[in-house]
Amino acid sequence: MYEQQLLELRQGVWIDRRYLEEAGLTNKLKIIVQQGEIRILDATPNESETIGTEEGWEAFLSIEAEASPGKLSDASTNCDRYVYGTN
Repeated sequence: MYEQQLLELRQGVWIDRRYLEEAGLTNKLKIIVQQGEIRILDATPNESETIGTEEGWEAFLSIEAEASPGKLSDASTNCDRYVYGTN
């Protein structure tokens, strides 16, 4: 199954459901946009789940509450230097 069409972009591109089904893309989709290309992939089960549960946010916000004070006064300014050892 390989089909190619040349389209003139006017307002947008509509992909017929038939093409998606032929490609096996029938569930939730993942769209990747890069310079010169757009990829449409089947989303894996983890990627299609809801992001940001209440329990997850509580864990994320607790990081700050439980953090100990840093020893570097300019850590945010010189983050790359400290993490990667660059100048």
